[in-house]
Formats: sequence, C-alpha cells, structure tokens
Amino acid sequence: MPDGFGNKGSIWALPIIGVLLYIGFSLLNYFVIVKNKVKSSDKYGEPIARENVLRLMQIIKLMLSVAFAYILWQTIRVSLGETEGLGVWFLPTFIVLMTFLPIVFLVTMGGKSKK
Repeated sequence: MPDGFGNKGSIWALPIIGVLLYIGFSLLNYFVIVKNKVKSSDKYGEPIARENVLRLMQIIKLMLSVAFAYILWQTIRVSLGETEGLGVWFLPTFIVLMTFLPIVFLVTMGGKSKK
C-alpha cells in the first residue's frame, strides 16, 4: 500500500539502482572471480568451483533484475490506479528465492565439484 508519492522524476531511481547493481555484480564477477584466479592446492576442483560461483552470480543478477523490473512495473500500475501495491506474494517470494535458491544451488553444485 503506498503511503506517499514522489515527483515524476523519481521513477528513474529503480532502473538506475538496478543497472548499478547489475554492473557491480558483473565487475565483481570479472575482477574477483575471472581475472584473479586464486591459486588452490586442489587443482582439479578449482575450475569447477569457479564455474559454479559464476553461475550462482548470474542467477543472483537475474533474480535482482527481475525483481527490480517487477517493482518498477507495479509502481507504474499504482500510479495509473490499476493496483494498490506490490502484491501480497512479492516479499515472501523474493526472500525465499534470494535465500534458499543460492543455498540449494551451492549444496547441489558442491557435491558435483567433489567428484
């Protein structure tokens, strides 16, 4: 339920924040994970673990992009009077996806990297 309204220019805040997050995660992927290959004593597990982390970061970037796009879409719908908020399922779904999906991904991929 909206409790206040901003000016028309404030609609650009969400896309800008979303793009900055996407660029930030992409730079993190490149400079920390791809470019700086940390030497590991386990030479066989390192490439698999690196690929798993890259996939996880891509999934997180996708989830954040979809969440920001949905929030922006719902914000526009609220301003047009078509709805009154984000919806009752947005927050629980977002929390579950951002918490449990990476955990499940790391657990399932962690088993594959040990083979």
